[in-house]
Amino acid sequence: MAEHWGDDGAEQQHEANVIKAVSSVMDASNSEQIEQGVEDFLSSLCALWDVLDAALLASGLQPAE
Repeated sequence: MAEHWGDDGAEQQHEANVIKAVSSVMDASNSEQIEQGVEDFLSSLCALWDVLDAALLASGLQPAE
């Protein structure tokens, strides 16, 4: 987590890296497929977080007070 939260600007750098990587391969002929792939990935990531949340809730783990 320190990579994401420890340094100011880390998230902006990640965003810049993604924009650079995607723009190097994305053009008018494949933009719809790339956008759909990103949407599918993010939906899967949300579903994974839902599963992890449910597993943690079911574990009975009590938050620190």
